[in-house]
Amino acid sequence: LLHPWKRFANFFFLCIGCLQMVPPITISEGLPNQWLPLMLILAVDMTIMAVEDISRHRADGRSNGQPVQILKVASGMGSGDTNGAKAVG
Repeated sequence: LLHPWKRFANFFFLCIGCLQMVPPITISEGLPNQWLPLMLILAVDMTIMAVEDISRHRADGRSNGQPVQILKVASGMGSGDTNGAKAVG
């Protein structure tokens, strides 16, 4: 959630929007005019991140469903399973 705020430009426009609400220093009558473009940029950024995350999740599901051969060293025998059924250790 905090990833978009790590970009300096996004943080800068958030600060400018906050300063626009301070009556002694505002030239926008207390309205944070910078927040509309900032919210648009953040919405586009979060949409792109969500699409990438969904595609990564689907690719992980396909990869975990692939059949694999598990070789047991003690018996020397192999058994078939899927990638998702394997456990660490």
